[in-house]
Amino acid sequence: MKSDLKHIIEQTKKVDTKSNYISLIVMLPILGSEELRKVGIADNTLEKLINKIKELPIHEQSQMYLIKELKTVVDTIQLQNFINILLRMAKLCEEFDPSKIIDEYLGSIKGGKTLIRPTTQQNDIVRNYLNLSKKHIIFSGEVGIGDEMISLIEKQADIAVYAQDKFSANFVIAELRLMLKENIQKNMDPRSILMEGIIQHQADFVYNTPHFEVRFTDEEYKAMKKDKQNRYSYFGTTGKSHPEWSPVIASLHALNDTGKGAFYLPLSALTRSVSDKKIRERLIESDIIEAIVEFPKRLWTPQTSISTALVLINKNKTNKRRGLIQLINATKLGENSRVGTKLRPNEVEFLNHIIISGEEKKGVSTMLSISDIQEANLLPSSYIMDTTVAMRGYGELEIKLNELETVETVELQKIAQIYRGYNALPKTQANDGNFALVKIADIQGDRINGNDLTRYQVEGRTKVENYRMEQNDIVLSIRGQLKIAIFTSDREDVLLSQNFVGIRCSKQYDSEFIALYLQSPPIQFLLQSKMVGTTVVNLPIKDVKNVPIPIISIEKQRSIVQEYKHIEEGLQEQIKQLEEKRITNKTKAFTEMGLGKTFTKIMN
Repeated sequence: MKSDLKHIIEQTKKVDTKSNYISLIVMLPILGSEELRKVGIADNTLEKLINKIKELPIHEQSQMYLIKELKTVVDTIQLQNFINILLRMAKLCEEFDPSKIIDEYLGSIKGGKTLIRPTTQQNDIVRNYLNLSKKHIIFSGEVGIGDEMISLIEKQADIAVYAQDKFSANFVIAELRLMLKENIQKNMDPRSILMEGIIQHQADFVYNTPHFEVRFTDEEYKAMKKDKQNRYSYFGTTGKSHPEWSPVIASLHALNDTGKGAFYLPLSALTRSVSDKKIRERLIESDIIEAIVEFPKRLWTPQTSISTALVLINKNKTNKRRGLIQLINATKLGENSRVGTKLRPNEVEFLNHIIISGEEKKGVSTMLSISDIQEANLLPSSYIMDTTVAMRGYGELEIKLNELETVETVELQKIAQIYRGYNALPKTQANDGNFALVKIADIQGDRINGNDLTRYQVEGRTKVENYRMEQNDIVLSIRGQLKIAIFTSDREDVLLSQNFVGIRCSKQYDSEFIALYLQSPPIQFLLQSKMVGTTVVNLPIKDVKNVPIPIISIEKQRSIVQEYKHIEEGLQEQIKQLEEKRITNKTKAFTEMGLGKTFTKIMN
């Protein structure tokens, strides 16, 4: 099968390298072997095939789309080559079920961001949670290519499927695939869920396909603001650039009073502020979130590198789960390979068990009271952390943050001024600029190399005092790798860049003590656990402000630092001497090999 499908893919790529005309190829096996052969050997193949498309029980808009694709392909690769495709497909249909051919074909192509498909393991988790049976109504507000609906249906009969999505090739594919499912009621609509939902308060289950990195159209945004179905009045709407929650809210409107739903979201949607935060707050207040599963990284590779979570909704939670949200940190699960991460069968079984049972597992699952959720943060790894970590220089450690609670502390923001960095535009870089900026590359060890700082021309209304560095300020990188350093220069023309926060200690705290403390294993672990983001991780400044600092006298702080520096200097001298002995030992061996005169040390 694979060789035939590969040939078909290569032929359609000749039309357009960015498109495989997927929906047209998906349609072919639905016609069956006999019909494909009849069409292939007919004198008027194109006309016959167009008539067959018009007979399909799909939307007229979908029929016209397929006919347009057909004409484009035939015009480009010539009719004879397309007839070869028909005959190859006819041969496949003699050996395999149409659904199997379509699944194999869809798995063979690269659809990019427009064709994101959950893994079989993810669909298994959702199917087990929803537990579909006869007489049920299922709904998808974003049906995509139909993977989610088909995974739920399997061999089910006597159920009703309602699905919609904005019209595209994907919608056509979904409509064709659902055609093959017999003994079920199907109602599909080529409209965006954001414009209008096709059902209200009827569905037993909702399962949407993931749409990542997709923005609203202006038409959708305006429709949401004037929604006739009143779907956003309580939860609100998102902004244009990050719309992930809006289809969720719109789809929830389709659920009946005992309904359940499953939605994939990027991790950033679980922590993002402003409108997203309001939506999460309302969902928490409504007590309809039953569980959130944070998946391992690279689970969607090569489709996308975005890290995601599965949000499970239940409008009729059991008494023992009311007021609670089960958070599951599955980031350590999965088998990693060059092509991505895959959940193992036993791990899927494990996740199914703890989701249904509500069982708590150390380091993986917890039942969190909604009153304990901080800042509407729904990211499982913010609350469930693997406290066994490997840290450079220390080896493997067991971090015990609960022991930190026994220490008398104060929040960092109460003993230091914390300021943001300046976002300098590349075009303002100038060798004779009026200010220099500290960047990530300028951090060397725990010090800042102030000799070669990049200069910028900072003009206009920029309040440089908000970003100007002072001697003994601590800098903490908040993007990517955590770095900590102290600015020891007395220069007055240096600004902090946007990749850092600056920490200016009060007179009661020593900057060297704070910098050393921030490098400690528990605080490094704490800061790392607060990092958010997908492609590039960021440390929110609010989490920097809340770092607990031990209440110790300034004299004791300085004593700790002085003793540490004294011992560290001695250790560095010993390391230097040992390194010299190591080189001497090697040189001796090389000399005995007869190489003694082949190299000499140049004395400076």
